Amino acid sequence: SPTGEGWWRSGRAGAPILTGPDGDTLAGARPGTELQVLARQGNWVRVRLEGWSWAPLGETADTTASTIVSPLTPEEVGRDPESSRGRVVDWELQFVSMERAERVRTDFYEGEPFLLTRATSPERVFVYVAIPPERLTEVEGLIPLERIRVVGRIRTGAAALTGNPILDLLELTRIPGN
Repeated sequence: SPTGEGWWRSGRAGAPILTGPDGDTLAGARPGTELQVLARQGNWVRVRLEGWSWAPLGETADTTASTIVSPLTPEEVGRDPESSRGRVVDWELQFVSMERAERVRTDFYEGEPFLLTRATSPERVFVYVAIPPERLTEVEGLIPLERIRVVGRIRTGAAALTGNPILDLLELTRIPGN
């Protein structure tokens, strides 16, 4: 189901937890681990993973205040999509619409909410911004053609279907005076 409600239990051998269907291994689920299902896409389930890690072994990361923002533009990402994956960017975009991904959009999970936007730069590249379900209320009042500033992590520099960048939303600010 697109909502993915329910639970999933890893098999006898356990299961790797990946960043996406074709992504890197993020963690490993021990045999019999029960995980909450957020979405389903074919044979894939997107799961919520919660756990504890010993803080002295890591460092504070992924808050927009401590994240290194890349100076890449949407056009530069389009010219070299592979090397941009995982980078954090701060782009001014023009909101077009809010959508939910269909099965054919393989860079999203089915039903995943996203913004269709255009870069405000001269080439006006389309940019997709994936919205975590818990942050939908932040974007529901956006008006078509409104300018927004998005800080996001590049999920892919070139979507399989369209060749356009996809960002995972970290921060969104409405630009006054549109």
